[in-house]
Amino acid sequence: MNINLGCGLKPEKGFINHDVEKHSKFIDITFDLNKLPYPYKDNTFSHINAFNVLEHVELPFYKIMNELYRIAKNDCIIDLVLPFYNSTSAHSIDHYTHNFEFSSFNFLKEPKAYPKFRIRGKLLKQTFKPSLFGKLIINIPIRWGAFRNTRDLFATIFGEVYTHMYVSIKVEK
Repeated sequence: MNINLGCGLKPEKGFINHDVEKHSKFIDITFDLNKLPYPYKDNTFSHINAFNVLEHVELPFYKIMNELYRIAKNDCIIDLVLPFYNSTSAHSIDHYTHNFEFSSFNFLKEPKAYPKFRIRGKLLKQTFKPSLFGKLIINIPIRWGAFRNTRDLFATIFGEVYTHMYVSIKVEK
């Protein structure tokens, strides 16, 4: 089984399409992502999508990720789209509770340093969507501290270089 959390107006074929309320006929299930546990047994899903939704959940981020881990099967793919912390989109809606940046998923690389995160897995992808301004910056690979390229460096100094980040995790149990 696959689930598309917080699908809004973008249902996915082959997925259970979830939202907080049944605003469209394609919504298969409704529940509040702020209320744990989610109404599924452990190890239920092979694929979990959460596109532009986790930033709205008021729970601490580690609790959200731990719950996704609970309902995920081994080898489940968790695909996320999240606002980048210093983009206009990350601050334009007053009910965002989380913003994300380069190190937001370090708990997968260094689990002992993040004991509240029970999720285990491999970070398959972490890419960043450049804004129109970001596309103007020549993207040259560099290795300077945590910076991978010139856009990363400029994104830390200036805002609005990246708008979103795309993350894909392969769950390991």
